[in-house]
Amino acid sequence: MKATTQVRPSTTVSYRERIARAVVVIESDPALNPSLDTLAGHACLSPFHFHRVFRAIVGENPAEYSRRLRLERAAHELLTTDRTVSAIGVEAGYPSGTSFTRAFSARFAAPPAKFRRRQRARAAPASSRRDDLAGRIEHLAPLRVGFIRHVGPYEDVPPTFARLAAWAATGRPRAQAGNGLLFLGMAHDNPGVTPADKLRFDCCVELTHAAKPANDIAIRELPGGMYATALHRGSFDGLAATYAWLAREFIPREGRTIRKAPALEMYLTQPDRTPPADQLTEVMIPVR
Repeated sequence: MKATTQVRPSTTVSYRERIARAVVVIESDPALNPSLDTLAGHACLSPFHFHRVFRAIVGENPAEYSRRLRLERAAHELLTTDRTVSAIGVEAGYPSGTSFTRAFSARFAAPPAKFRRRQRARAAPASSRRDDLAGRIEHLAPLRVGFIRHVGPYEDVPPTFARLAAWAATGRPRAQAGNGLLFLGMAHDNPGVTPADKLRFDCCVELTHAAKPANDIAIRELPGGMYATALHRGSFDGLAATYAWLAREFIPREGRTIRKAPALEMYLTQPDRTPPADQLTEVMIPVR
């Protein structure tokens, strides 16, 4: 009888960390559409093995994943900017309008122009005026972080931070464990575009000591840059209004435009230990 082959836990951890490296490469600019060989090189795996492991962990093969991200980013641009359909299509990696329309229609069941008109018509007009907020433009230095990728509804994110805090405390002096940890969140997707079960959110903690990946916790550097920032007081349920105020009121008033990078949330209170009404969150939108 042939013995059953089992994957050792250490091997699974290694695979997750390697695939996380490739995912970061794809997400840095999906329009570049990196080759399978390039991605496999980042993961230190053969192309065949990488393709199989990537699909098992991510749920899509690399080409499918990159294509979906490019089209969802294009949909977000259609909803939030007045750029031409052709310019958005070229940026998404489709040099011809026909190829972009075909791919977009297959994903969203409507051609780009119709999708833009329909979705904007459905959006209820709402005032983004907020007298309780004060914005500022600041530069964020690059940060080395440990992170757990959450895929699913954003409201299911908070419990992940407790696990991240326990991991981050390892290697710190016992008296300091759990103190002084800087937690951040990185939202990658627009819930109005991406299905809830595919929303990506990175729960992050700044690393101030040597650390190694563990289980589904990977390590990366968050790029720095200029951000429009406002302090949000209260539960996460109201974050959307703070984002809207920054994007619609503050950023245009400052003569800035939003650059293509994920928004950040910097938690001044620990998410898993603070009552919702007492939470303090710096909302940060990348700008140029």
